[in-house]
This record gives sequence, C-alpha cells and structure tokens, in this order.
Amino acid sequence: MKRILTCCLVLLLASLGAQAQRARSESIRPAWLKAQPVPSNGTFHYVVKQDFAASLEEARRKCLNDLVLESGLEGGMVVVTDINSRVSDEMVWENGRLVNRGGDSFDATTRMTGSEHTLAVKNIAEYWERDATGNYHLYNLFARSNSGQTARFDEVALTTRYGARGVWRSAIVPGWGQMYKGSTGKGIAMLAGVVVSAGGIVFCENVRSSYIKQMNNAMHDESKARSYYTTAQNYAVYRNICIGACAAIYLYSLIDAAVAPGGTRIVPIITSDGGAGLSYRTNF
Repeated sequence: MKRILTCCLVLLLASLGAQAQRARSESIRPAWLKAQPVPSNGTFHYVVKQDFAASLEEARRKCLNDLVLESGLEGGMVVVTDINSRVSDEMVWENGRLVNRGGDSFDATTRMTGSEHTLAVKNIAEYWERDATGNYHLYNLFARSNSGQTARFDEVALTTRYGARGVWRSAIVPGWGQMYKGSTGKGIAMLAGVVVSAGGIVFCENVRSSYIKQMNNAMHDESKARSYYTTAQNYAVYRNICIGACAAIYLYSLIDAAVAPGGTRIVPIITSDGGAGLSYRTNF
C-alpha cells in the first residue's frame, strides 16, 4: 500500500519538475505552436517560423528573413533581403505578473526579379528554448497578408487563462484539463494517480472481503477468526487511505485546472485595419 501512495507522489513530483529542466521563455509551450489562430477575414493568415542562432536578435532576424524569402518564392520570384531591426523593451503586467514585451520594427531592403508584390507582416508572439550549447531555438508567430490582398489584421491579446474549458475537462477525466492547457506531464501524473488509487480501492476492498469470509468460516477457531478480522480491518484502513488519495487528487485536479496558467493562447479583441502592433511592409 505504501508503494501505491509513493508511486502517486513520485508521478506528481516528476511532472512538476520536468518543466524546469530546460531554459525557455515560458514554463509551458504556447498553444499557438500546435494550432494557429483562425483569422476573422481572408486578407491574411497566421504562420509560425522556426530558426535558431547564438542570440535571440539573430534568431529573430532569421525567422523574419525566412518569411520574406518564402513569400517571394510563392510569387515565383528570386528574393534577396537585408533586414535591419530596432528593439525596444517594455515591462507590462499580464495575468498578475510583470512581463517583458519587446517591441520590434523592421526595415527591409529587397531585390528580386518578377512583378511587384506587397507583403504586410505583423509580429504576434514568440517563444524560445535554449539548448545545452547555448543556442536559442525561436518560434515566431506572424500574421502575413495573402497575395494580392490589403491586410486587415485582427487585434489580438495573449493570455494564459482558459476559464472553464480546463475545469469541465478535469471534472470528467482528472488531468484532462491540464493536458488541454499544455501541462501534459502534470495531467498524465494526475490521471495515473487517480487510476492507481482507484485500483488500490478495488484491490483492498476485495482482499478485505476475502478475509471477512474466511473469518466467518473460522468461527470454530477463535484465534484464526481474530487474525482474519485484524487483517480485514487493516485492509479497510488501506482502502480508506486510497479513497482519500483519489479524492484529493481529483479535487487538486479541479482546482489546478481552474487557477493554474496554461500555455499562451491568442485571443481576438477586435478586427481593425492593422494600424496597431508590430509590423512592417515591403514591396516585391
């Protein structure tokens, strides 16, 4: 029985500690890495660019350069781009904590062959991880205009809150809400903890019932009957411990799904002509 409870505790602690093993910009991978937001109109779309470099500034330049190059190739053109960026730092309160939001503006000088093509780009969000060699692996979420369209970018906000979406999932399956919000390891640990403790409940109750039957069949031998009764009572205690553990994990899963931050997701605010935000425009 001690092994069952120890297993539950180890699974939970391991899931909480696993997220701190690698330097990253956010403790939980953003939701937009798996699924990009859906635009409110057909003048633009979202795209994620990934690259790595020894510095964040260089990684940002490479991601933007890849986006511009790809856009030129889509139009059947050969593109050579020189991008100069300017960076400003701004500290803002977000979800109850102070966050550094860098502001980037870009100047692009482009030479190509082919017809003129206008590309508008808005920098929505970024996420990075740092590997053992010190390189930054950067993921950049851009909104970019569709070919032949004047982009009308949506105004969006970044949030780590999920409201009731995580709670009702964890109410149905403990840990599902955590997995939905990006904490996969934590969610699996909670689900495993409930499964193991529920299995402990069934096992202990079956053993207890078995000893009660043996006690009833051994009434002619007081010593044996007393021994069976004592063992049955011990397994009743173990069963109750498993019930308590199962209930505690289930309750913690609900509370955590309600209050713990999840992976950053993109929430639309209003649809505008794209006047606000971090953006640049270049002609091909």
